[in-house]
Amino acid sequence: MEDKYRYDGITSDSLFLLARNRFENDKNFYEEHKAEIKKRVITPVKQIIEALMDDMFSYDDKMVLIPWKMVSRIRRDTRYTRDKSLYRENVWVMFMRDKKANPYIPCFWLEIFPDRYTCGVGTFYTNASYLEIYREMILSEPDKFRKAIKSCEKTGAVLSLDCYKKRKPGDCPEDLLLFYNTKSLYFKCDYFDITELENPDFIEKIRENYKAFYPMYKFLVEVTERYVALIGGE
Repeated sequence: MEDKYRYDGITSDSLFLLARNRFENDKNFYEEHKAEIKKRVITPVKQIIEALMDDMFSYDDKMVLIPWKMVSRIRRDTRYTRDKSLYRENVWVMFMRDKKANPYIPCFWLEIFPDRYTCGVGTFYTNASYLEIYREMILSEPDKFRKAIKSCEKTGAVLSLDCYKKRKPGDCPEDLLLFYNTKSLYFKCDYFDITELENPDFIEKIRENYKAFYPMYKFLVEVTERYVALIGGE
């Protein structure tokens, strides 16, 4: 990592503080430790964003790369969930375009838990029209899609799919059928040595993973752009 970037590191004690804050589930406890959580967790996460910003901009100059807008909140919104816990024990950041303008966009992400951290690439929100374009692209550019898959797999990332029960029509190559029949997909790497988060070298691991994830991101962005053109968006 270049010298112009600062990274203070995230220690296991800092992650324990997040876990304890969720366990206490108490506004007074949170307010008492809010500044410490910000300093020890939120600020280093923003430093990670800043360290990766040039790379991400080179992948997609339409990404929203404003650190304070990209980091998840510790305080949960409990209005629409049965889980009424006030606070999270995890924190994440997503590198993506403005999801309010178009929710059907892929993203790179990094998520940190008390016992592990993960990074990945994928798309989570889809609809029938989007998926039709996605399947058309697999049929028209199967080799391009295969290369994107292999690039993700070389990082050791695990594939997660949410597939239709009934096979979708189309003359899809046998090796791509699983991808062809999915509603959403993402590749994810899990790392369980949280001491790595203390050292700037871990950012280089994420940087290399994102580089390998880029072909898949690019493929999914093209799906999104074709979808937006279809519905008359931006």
